[in-house]
Amino acid sequence: MGLTNGDLLPFNDSQKHFIKVAKKETKPETDYEKLWFKYLRRKEIEQKYGNSLYDKPVLEEDTFLNRDMAKNLRSTMFKVMKDAHKK
Repeated sequence: MGLTNGDLLPFNDSQKHFIKVAKKETKPETDYEKLWFKYLRRKEIEQKYGNSLYDKPVLEEDTFLNRDMAKNLRSTMFKVMKDAHKK
C-alpha cells in the first residue's frame, strides 16, 4: 500500500515495476502484482456490496415443487420403473 500511495520509495527494480503495474502502465507479471490486483478488486466489491457478501443464502419455499413433493415424485418414479422392470 505504501508503494502505491507514494509513502514508500522503491528500493529495487521489482518495486519500481510494481508501482508501474499499480498505476496500470503495464500488466501484472509476478504473483505479488497479480495478488495485489485481486486484493484491490475484492476491496471494490466489498465497498459496493458491503457485508451482504458474508450473509448465508436463504432459500425461499418454492410453491411449484418443494422437497416433500420432490421426494414423493422420486419414490413414485422408482416404483413405476421397478414395476415395469418386473414385467
